[in-house]
Amino acid sequence: MKTEMIQKNIRNKDRGFTLIEVLIAVTIFSTSLAGMLLLVGTGIGDVYMAKNRLTANYLTQEGIEIMRYKRDILAELDPSGWTTFSTMLNNGVCGSVQDTCGVSAVRPLDNPILCGIGNPQNCMIVQDTASSLPTGAYDIKGSPGASSWTPTIFKRELYLEVPTTNTDASYTIHSIVSWQQGTGTYKTSMSETIYDWQ
Repeated sequence: MKTEMIQKNIRNKDRGFTLIEVLIAVTIFSTSLAGMLLLVGTGIGDVYMAKNRLTANYLTQEGIEIMRYKRDILAELDPSGWTTFSTMLNNGVCGSVQDTCGVSAVRPLDNPILCGIGNPQNCMIVQDTASSLPTGAYDIKGSPGASSWTPTIFKRELYLEVPTTNTDASYTIHSIVSWQQGTGTYKTSMSETIYDWQ
C-alpha cells in the first residue's frame, strides 16, 4: 500500500502543467507586458508634448522680441520712429484678434504680414532644414526667404491692443502660438506692453 502511494506521487510530479495553469500564466504575463508597453508609450507621448510646448514657448517669446526689435530699430534710425512703428502696425495688419499678423524672424524689418482671416497659411511656422546649409532657424511661411522651408506643426499670430487708458504712447503685444498634437489643439500665449521711449 505504501509503495503504491509513493509510486502514485512520483507519477503526479512527472505530469507537468495543466492547460489551465499555462493559460493563467500567459494571461498574467500578457497583462504585465501590456501595462509596461502602455507606460512606455505614455512616457514617449509626454516627452514629445514637453518638446512641443518648449518650442511653442520659444516661438511665442520670439514674436514679442521681434516686435520690440522693430520698435527699437525704427526709433534709432528715425526721429519719428514711434509714429512709423504705429503706422506700420495700424494699416489694417495686426489690429485685432481677427486681424492677426505674422512677423519674420529672419527678416525682422519687413512689414508684418496679414494672416488671421486674410490668409492663415502666412503665419504657419517653417524651419530651415532642407537648404544646402540648414540653420534650423524658424520663420513664418509668408516671409519671402522662407517660402521653401520645411513646414512645422506650429502657427504664430500677433496682434496689438491699445490700452484703454493710453496716457503714454504704448501698445500691448499679444503673441499666440498654436499647434495640433494627436486629437487636441494646444496653444501658448504671452503679452507685453511696449512704450515709445524716444
